[in-house]
Amino acid sequence: STLSSSSAASDVYKRQEFSGRYIDKKKTERAFRGVVEDISTQGLLLSTSTNLPAKSRFFISMKTFVCGKAKSIGIVVEARHVSLSGDLYRIGGQFLRLSEENRRFLEKYIRGVNPH
Repeated sequence: STLSSSSAASDVYKRQEFSGRYIDKKKTERAFRGVVEDISTQGLLLSTSTNLPAKSRFFISMKTFVCGKAKSIGIVVEARHVSLSGDLYRIGGQFLRLSEENRRFLEKYIRGVNPH
């Protein structure tokens, strides 16, 4: 599983809001929002009201503050599995393009270490 390597330390990212973009079937770029439920250096689990099909690719952006410094992270994700939970879609995604800088940041952030 994509998220099997996540740890309890990833609680720091739970409920982290994100904004995203995807291309719909008509080749139109659409914006969407949601919440990160869990994260690892390989992928994430998110909740959103937007139904993105499995294997679709999308871009998400998250902002966080660590030690008073703002950090934005942009990541290309592929939906690996999608399920409906209440009125929200839960999407398990795998990172496709994660810069080395963002990977190192996430590793430290997930472990609860000051990433700056």
